[in-house]
Amino acid sequence: MSKRKQKNEGSGSPGWMPTYSDLVTLLLTFFVMLFAFSSMDADKFRGLALSLQAALNSKPAVFENQKPSGDVPIKPIVDPTPTPGDDEDPDERGESRITIFYKLIKDYIEDEGLDADISLHTNKRGVIIEINEHVLFDSGKAVLKESSKAFLDRLVPLLVSFDNNIIVEGHTDDVPMTSPDYPTNWELSTARATSVVRYYHEQKGIEPERLSAIGYGEYHPIVPNNSDENRALNRRVNLLIEVSEQGDEADGED
Repeated sequence: MSKRKQKNEGSGSPGWMPTYSDLVTLLLTFFVMLFAFSSMDADKFRGLALSLQAALNSKPAVFENQKPSGDVPIKPIVDPTPTPGDDEDPDERGESRITIFYKLIKDYIEDEGLDADISLHTNKRGVIIEINEHVLFDSGKAVLKESSKAFLDRLVPLLVSFDNNIIVEGHTDDVPMTSPDYPTNWELSTARATSVVRYYHEQKGIEPERLSAIGYGEYHPIVPNNSDENRALNRRVNLLIEVSEQGDEADGED
């Protein structure tokens, strides 16, 4: 009985093994690169993934809201186009810090519903919170009305949220005073500013080093004193929040 010779199949790996090994190596490389670039932005990630997938299977990948053809734009991590003023110190950019304060104060006043009785202005020294006389005082008086205290209280959270100096300025119209307590508008305007300063320090605990009072009398009107309406506008108390040490007596309305 003859023995059949077995066909020699040869030795070594099957023919598909090298291709499989290459695929596993590429997948490993893919995930290592994903980990290495995990902090990249979305556009860079899409570009990398598209390139890798194209290398793996020669088919473009389609992401949500991504066109299946064409190059993927890659945003630079740092914008090479300089923005004007980026290399400047805030103090060297005119009123940039004042503008920031103005916006913060404006948002607070609007959120509190105080904008009906308050006007905001700026000058080179800071932000001015302008309060009309009738909100705080009776005509010709410098004693705070009881209702005005609740109004001033609503500004306290704002005023204690920063440590800037606060200058309280009293202003009157040009009608001469006849009261023995306040012989002229100088005394009346100064007394009104002092009443606000004392209230904020003695009743609300704001540091006295931050507070000061100035009386301007009738000599810094915002409109001509030629009508009752204009005189009412000129009778006011300002809270100047100092942001810059540059002096400027003229108010600038924003």
